[in-house]
Amino acid sequence: MSKYSRVPWADGVGVLLVERLGDLLAVLLLAASGLTLLADGLVYLLIAAMLVVATTVVVGNRRIYGPIISQVARIPKLSGVADKTVCLLNAGRALLHPAPFLVGMGLAMIAWSCEGLAFHLLIGGFGSKPQILTSCSIYGAATLAGALSALPGGIGGFEVVMVLLLSRLGMLVAEAMMPVVVFRLCTLWLGSLIGLVFMLGWLFWMGQGRTDSVTLNNVLSGDAK
Repeated sequence: MSKYSRVPWADGVGVLLVERLGDLLAVLLLAASGLTLLADGLVYLLIAAMLVVATTVVVGNRRIYGPIISQVARIPKLSGVADKTVCLLNAGRALLHPAPFLVGMGLAMIAWSCEGLAFHLLIGGFGSKPQILTSCSIYGAATLAGALSALPGGIGGFEVVMVLLLSRLGMLVAEAMMPVVVFRLCTLWLGSLIGLVFMLGWLFWMGQGRTDSVTLNNVLSGDAK
């Protein structure tokens, strides 16, 4: 965004931060009942909810982060970082106003619920017939576990929690592993591949645009001479 769309770095990170908060809130709502299938699942849900709420409150309230960053800015080596952090948080705070945040939150709920529906249809093909809300909750709980694991794509944590929750519904562990593998191939890896193709195409298009612009400038310069 910063390189090709001339969006300031801090604004881009602020947008990303709020977008991630919206995603986490949507996943928490989906995971609410699914985590009750796990021992101490409610504890993990409450911890994640408190982290999201605390982050939202800090980003949305300049009176909280302003004095802290002002103190950091007094340190010469950190003054530049403090200035960028203020810009980042200001951009995030603008997006936490009710209208843009609720719109983003609604879109996040629709997107994550569609993946939960896809998971429901998939496990139905493997013989499991839970209610659609249960399927969405299992998907949300596994996604939350993957996010808390801090591993790329939630690899490992996502799969373990999803298999465990499916086993709580009566599926054998060996039977539960197959739909989880298929689901991950269709979401994480297929989505990553599609994203890579479009990113490469976009970079190629941007490069061609720059090349054409340079060529046109050279032609115009030659005509001027």
